[in-house]
Amino acid sequence: MATSTTLDTIRFHSFTSLTIVFGGRTQNPTDTDGDGSIGDVVEGTNREGIFDLAQTLYDTGWDVMAFDSTDADIYNVVNVAQAEIWSAMNYRFLSQLDGGTGFAVMGYSWGGGATHDLIEGLYDSDMLFPAFAVYLDAVEHGALSTNAPQNEWPNETLYLLNIWQPNPTLEYGGAAIYNPEDMSPFSTLEEVDVVADWGLDLDHYSIDDNLQVQQLIRTRLGQIMLR
Repeated sequence: MATSTTLDTIRFHSFTSLTIVFGGRTQNPTDTDGDGSIGDVVEGTNREGIFDLAQTLYDTGWDVMAFDSTDADIYNVVNVAQAEIWSAMNYRFLSQLDGGTGFAVMGYSWGGGATHDLIEGLYDSDMLFPAFAVYLDAVEHGALSTNAPQNEWPNETLYLLNIWQPNPTLEYGGAAIYNPEDMSPFSTLEEVDVVADWGLDLDHYSIDDNLQVQQLIRTRLGQIMLR
C-alpha cells in the first residue's frame, strides 16, 4: 500500500515591493564567513549595521538586495540596482503607492550618496521614483572631505527619512536637507538629529549599529510600503 510522506516544504513570497540597501565605504554585503547572512563581522566586534538591518528585513519577509558603494565608478553599482528595479517592475508587478512605485532605497554614509544618485538616475531617465528612501548619516559618494554631507533632496521621493548626527569634531556625518523647498508638494520629509532630538551619543561609525535608529527605519518602511 503506497503512503505519502512530506519530506520538505517550500514557502513562496509574492513580493509586491523591493528594497535596495547601500552600505558605506569599505562595507561589504557579501557573506564571507558562510553563515548565510548579509554582511559579516569586521574588525573584531564591529558590525556593519546597515547590512544587519537588511538581513532583519529579509528575515521578516521583505525582498531586499544589498550593495556596496566602494566602486570607483558608483554607476557600475547603481546600474545593477536600477536593472533589478526594472526587472521587478516588469516581471513582479510592483505595487503602485500614491503615484510612486513600490520600491525603497536606503543608504548609509557613501551609500547615502549612492541612494541619491540611483533615485536621480531613475527619475531623469524613466520618471520612476520610490515610495520611501533613507539617508543614514549620508555622505556624497566618493567624498573624502568631512564637509561633504549628502544633503540634497532626491527628485520626487514620496517620503524621505533623513537621520544624521552632527559632526562637531569634523568626523564624517550627515546634515539636514539643504533646500527643503525643493521637495515636491506631495512629498514628506522626516529628519532626525540623533543627538539633539534623541539625546544619543552616536558618531558616524556607530549610527548604523544603533537599535533605535534601525527600529525607526523598520517602522517607517512598514508604514509606507507593502511587502
